[in-house]
Amino acid sequence: MTLIAKLQRDKVYRREFKRKELSFLLLKYSIYNNNKRYKKILFHKFIRRFRLNWSRTRIVNKCMFSGRASWILRKFKLSRMTFRNLCDNGHIHAVRRSSW
Repeated sequence: MTLIAKLQRDKVYRREFKRKELSFLLLKYSIYNNNKRYKKILFHKFIRRFRLNWSRTRIVNKCMFSGRASWILRKFKLSRMTFRNLCDNGHIHAVRRSSW
């Protein structure tokens, strides 16, 4: 799978999660706060309609340039290698290498 396809798929995951998050949380709340067994079973049937792809754990922070998923700097949304290359070339302002 190409980098562009991975980034587009991640974008779709984020958009769908944002859209369905509130309804999913309300269903979970109603399951845990109802004492009647038949209502719990009914709510579990509704929850099964939600796909696993739209869960919070499927959303992964990725680098905007390389698509790398590990060692991401959240403030810049870049991987450490991309961040270092951009800083060395002077594309990110107000960032200096520290030396002591």
